[in-house]
Amino acid sequence: MAASKLALSLGGALRSLTNKSRRPLIIFDKDGTLYDTSAAWKLWIEEFVSGIHSFIPEEASRHRLMDSIGYCPKTQTVKGNGYLASLPWAAIRQKLHELAVLETGGLMPHAVFEKAMQRSDDLVASRTAEFHREIFPLAAAFDALRTHGFRISICTADYHSPTHHALKASRVLDMVDTIVGCDDGFPAKPSPEAAAYLIKRANSEASCAAIVGDSIVDMQFGRNSGLALRVGVLSGSSSRQELEPLATHMVAHAGEMIALLLQDERSAMQQNANTDAAIIAAVASE
Repeated sequence: MAASKLALSLGGALRSLTNKSRRPLIIFDKDGTLYDTSAAWKLWIEEFVSGIHSFIPEEASRHRLMDSIGYCPKTQTVKGNGYLASLPWAAIRQKLHELAVLETGGLMPHAVFEKAMQRSDDLVASRTAEFHREIFPLAAAFDALRTHGFRISICTADYHSPTHHALKASRVLDMVDTIVGCDDGFPAKPSPEAAAYLIKRANSEASCAAIVGDSIVDMQFGRNSGLALRVGVLSGSSSRQELEPLATHMVAHAGEMIALLLQDERSAMQQNANTDAAIIAAVASE
């Protein structure tokens, strides 16, 4: 998709949401969309596997376990179509336990699993600020969206509390209307219930709303919820080939999307100014 076509289509599509009767809403995913958490996933899964080393001593078996949960040990990246990228946090833990038990032939004691899991959680938690690196300047971007009339919500597979703290540290918490985390009582994405709740809270409607995310599940979530726009970003775990069939638009990262909105607005203002100048010139010549 050419950049010029992208600018016209996405910038104009976003601006069109502001011309409707209800408030326009953008629902952002968190990990891979707002924050680069790839280093955190790497540390977490490698620390966990280290903690169960005595039950899975063979490197090939440990790599197979990491690959099964959705982490590629060769490239040290989260796979876009794996469990880490698609499941909520609680479900990831359950799936990892199932896979670890399977890999050890049923010999993995639950206490050993929980100890290794807790050690991984504690290690990552101790370095939260380091692992929540903004992919683009959130405060400036969110301020621009709010200035243009957009409401902002977050729907994430992470827990509510760390999401709250990350947004607060980025100084954007007061610009976000609602957060839905995996522990807030809604079915996980791609089920549409969370979107319906966020839309209601924002006094918006599906035809005025967009989802911005880095995963296949985010795009399915937008489609299942009937959202007007599904913006896939390439700053997270999924590739263009994985996202493009489900997305209405694609950008490198969400900051680019906001730049396109502002660019389209400037173009529209210039076009209006040119039209006005032409009319004035025509009238003056009569």
